[in-house]
Parts: sequence; structure tokens; C-alpha cells
Amino acid sequence: MVIWTLAKKDLRLLLGDRRAVVILLAMPILFILVLGVALGKDQLRITLVDLDEGEFLRSGDFPPEKWSLMFVRDLKQTALTSKWRH
Repeated sequence: MVIWTLAKKDLRLLLGDRRAVVILLAMPILFILVLGVALGKDQLRITLVDLDEGEFLRSGDFPPEKWSLMFVRDLKQTALTSKWRH
């Protein structure tokens, strides 16, 4: 049961060092993101959560719709018109 004693000691040392915990959690996530974008599909999936409950203000030349809807529409148009340059 010496291995459990060593594991407990190492776990206590790790939990005492916040930088080590952040590095152990952040580095694999960073590698997954970088390699996923580099080796994955040519498209990047973006998830949006629309919590905009405000009303639109009609002023100037802006269309009468909420800002969140305008943002989503512009994002879709950008995604359709942009192409990867190899």
C-alpha cells in the first residue's frame, strides 16, 4: 500500500500549488483546441446563447430589430461569404 501513500502525498503537493493545477488543466484544453482547429474541418462551429430581452431603439438608418438578431444575421453572412485561403 506504499503506492497509495505516495499518491496522497503527491496529491497534497499538487493541490497546494494553484499554478500547477491550472497548468495541468489548461494545457490539455489548449492543445485540444489548437490541434482540433488545425486538423479538423475547415469550419469552426460557434454556439450562441441569445439572452437579449431588450427592445430595439429605432433611430437613424438602423433596421427595426434587436441587436442580437442583427449580430446573428451578420455572423451568418460572414460565414457564407468568407473562404479559407490556402
